[in-house]
Amino acid sequence: MSDTVVVKWRGDAVKAKWKDAKKKMVASIVKAAVADIRANAPVDTGFMRDSTYGVSESGAEGNPSPRSSRMSSPKYGGTRNYESVGAPARDSADAVIGNGAAYAFWNERRAPFVYPAVERAVSGIAQHIEVLSD
Repeated sequence: MSDTVVVKWRGDAVKAKWKDAKKKMVASIVKAAVADIRANAPVDTGFMRDSTYGVSESGAEGNPSPRSSRMSSPKYGGTRNYESVGAPARDSADAVIGNGAAYAFWNERRAPFVYPAVERAVSGIAQHIEVLSD
């Protein structure tokens, strides 16, 4: 009888697989949150809804770049110029989700639509998880 134990280390392969799965999961959550934000954003001209963005290691959803538009406002009558800011740098964060319209903050305070969308996307995390197996 042998007392020899052979351990086959696959740590690097497991870490690589986990990193890829995490990247896909975060991208899926970002996509779900951006879609939810757009579906529930208050709309006058559509500028704020269209300024919603999500950025992850996999890329961007929505409009993460600054932009300006001249749009007609049924609520205020006539046309107005609107400008958005770009998404902040992701740096070490897994993702950045937000809205580039300057007035989105006030709409969020009055009737939240961004934070609840992110909460819903994250609470459904099980649907974004890919099973790691060989």
